Amino acid sequence: AAIRPNHSFRVGRLLLVVEKLMMAPDEQPDSGILDENELIAACLQEPQIDEITFRFLSPVSFRADDHDYPWPLPEYVFASLADKWRQAGLPGDFDKNTIREEAAVVRPLTWQGESRKVYFTRERGILAFIGRFTYDLRELAPERQQMFLLLAQFAVFSGVGRMTGQGLGQTRVIYERG
Repeated sequence: AAIRPNHSFRVGRLLLVVEKLMMAPDEQPDSGILDENELIAACLQEPQIDEITFRFLSPVSFRADDHDYPWPLPEYVFASLADKWRQAGLPGDFDKNTIREEAAVVRPLTWQGESRKVYFTRERGILAFIGRFTYDLRELAPERQQMFLLLAQFAVFSGVGRMTGQGLGQTRVIYERG
């Protein structure tokens, strides 16, 4: 069913009404329609990526064993994205464990942010972080840099970490060419 203005739906006890649809970047910079093949092609055209910066706009958290992990280790960020890519059924073979191993050579360069507790109810909260983190990809082979760029660009659509369906993990990405 197509969603149009004035369409209403419920989320729990909350009634939501669509007021306006924005799908053109000139109306809303974060909107637009992009085919996955266009995304893949754009990333594969980049010969060398030195750095990728993630701006985590909403809190992000990962699970490490049985605990919340409020720090954006490259292994967690890129493995999360590989898992989301696979779950979305997109083309390409991004094995989460392989990506995690390869991300171990990616080092954080600069960061600005903080950890905080995010509560969903008075009793239920998770430890998360928010901020800006730049990663150095120079230790990766050029084809691996392209793969990591693709995963990073996918973050804009998928979010990063846990509970993205509840609004966590909203991300914007910029990168530096070699």
